[in-house]
Amino acid sequence: MPWDRTQFTTPPRRRIAGQAVLIHPQDRTVLLLELAHHPCLALPGGHSRSDEEPRATVLRLVRAQLGLALPFTGADLATVDYSRAKPEAGVCEGYNFVFARELTLAQAVMARPHEAAGPELRAIHWVRVAELPTVCADYHVRRVTEAASWLADAASAVLLNNGALA
Repeated sequence: MPWDRTQFTTPPRRRIAGQAVLIHPQDRTVLLLELAHHPCLALPGGHSRSDEEPRATVLRLVRAQLGLALPFTGADLATVDYSRAKPEAGVCEGYNFVFARELTLAQAVMARPHEAAGPELRAIHWVRVAELPTVCADYHVRRVTEAASWLADAASAVLLNNGALA
């Protein structure tokens, strides 16, 4: 039987995103964004551009959204979360690379909505991990929880599938 190359000529569409779990050094709260188009609070970061690796996405968007130039490296990768496609909503499958950092006190104080983010970014909020279910979508709660646990334990990265351990 010949090798089927149809997937090579028409691969499925995919979204790639880079997100940041940023922890306040004094009270261990997590920085979340209030976005105009989101019904709940969201992590800093967002979709990667074409030919942009997720780490570069996080660097670019955290700077644009919060005015912070944080030196994310591969060692900061806390988890990768696969999200299934939702054809009824016009959403293709995606991979979310979640990086985690404990900020310095100076960085936490400097974090604020940056003008480069435009009017879409309404505010930032520091939220306790225990309060996440009241302000975030379930998949964000799981991403933050896994990343915060990874940061506390200095463990290896965790692979998630739609927010659940894979």
